[in-house]
Amino acid sequence: RMNMPLTRWVANTKRVLAHDKLSNTDFEFQSKFPDGAPDGTPFSAAEMNKIIDAVNATEPQISTLTPLNGFSLTTFNSPAVAMKVGRMVYIQIGVEQPSATNRIFTQLPQGMFDGKRHLVTGTGGNNGDVYPIVVDIYGRMSFNGEAGRDVYINAGFICDE
Repeated sequence: RMNMPLTRWVANTKRVLAHDKLSNTDFEFQSKFPDGAPDGTPFSAAEMNKIIDAVNATEPQISTLTPLNGFSLTTFNSPAVAMKVGRMVYIQIGVEQPSATNRIFTQLPQGMFDGKRHLVTGTGGNNGDVYPIVVDIYGRMSFNGEAGRDVYINAGFICDE
């Protein structure tokens, strides 16, 4: 079921009407789905949707990350993904560029950032130093590593969206 949330519940009825536009005739069918529980209690769409929403919140949403601004993905620390489970966003990516220029190296997908700044850590591949990685209010990820040209991130943060 990866990345395929449950469809919200719509209460069923036994009586199904169909209309034939050509003959202007109505037809009545019986739904093969029961109206309610075996004891005849009707299902509550509101209560059923609480359950469906709770299940959907536990299913991870996984998106592939794309390098930006001259960065390319490294063969280390792959795949380049962001995964959201509930309110937690986890990031795994390794990027490099030939020169230290623009430091924005990827963009998180909609729903995986919340308009707040988050700080996580990354490791420089060419020197092993630890760098602060910023997720800005637009979901852009960047680092300031002086001469560092590559960085590996395995980190997470709480997303309030």
